[in-house]
Amino acid sequence: MTIDAAGLCLKAGNAIILRGGSEALSSNQALAGIISQALKETGLPEDAVQVVPIRDRSAVNELLKQEEYIDLIIPRGGEGLIRFVVENSKIPVLKHYKGVCHVYVDKGADLTMAEEISFNAKVQRPGVCNAMETLLVHTSVAETFLPKAAKRLHNAGVEIRGCGRTLKILPDAIPAEEKDWPEEYLDLILAVRLWILWMMPSPI
Repeated sequence: MTIDAAGLCLKAGNAIILRGGSEALSSNQALAGIISQALKETGLPEDAVQVVPIRDRSAVNELLKQEEYIDLIIPRGGEGLIRFVVENSKIPVLKHYKGVCHVYVDKGADLTMAEEISFNAKVQRPGVCNAMETLLVHTSVAETFLPKAAKRLHNAGVEIRGCGRTLKILPDAIPAEEKDWPEEYLDLILAVRLWILWMMPSPI
């Protein structure tokens, strides 16, 4: 995320101040050093990417007060962090509250790759905000893709909650409710929905 954020901001012509989790401080400082060196070698300002070198959360409070110097705050993380930033910032905040990440398997997808991506996105770290919570599958590949992918997910302990069309292919899945679609599970639970032509969702 440190590299992603730095790259996106630099590409847009902005400097960035990063404040990562306390558990990744040393890694983030090392990455910032590499970025700084790369900027210097390419003739860009080497201080355009910086990392706050403090683990204490008070550093976040101080950042949120720097409206004279900082134009925008973009918090990335769980809902608690987002709400804390919004409630305490004097600077405009670009926010989201739910990390409801989707994987979409289109009709032209490489289904072997799609299975690997889906499995990794759900199982590797289910408790983080960028884990997959909803799997969308084009109806034309659902009968081929879903049984194999679902078996692998099930063997890894994933509970599948499916729409009506999904249940016809995966009869052992739990019927999904309306509240499942916006849900951030942060757990080994996955909502699965078939997606038909023109990107209209199938009935629950």
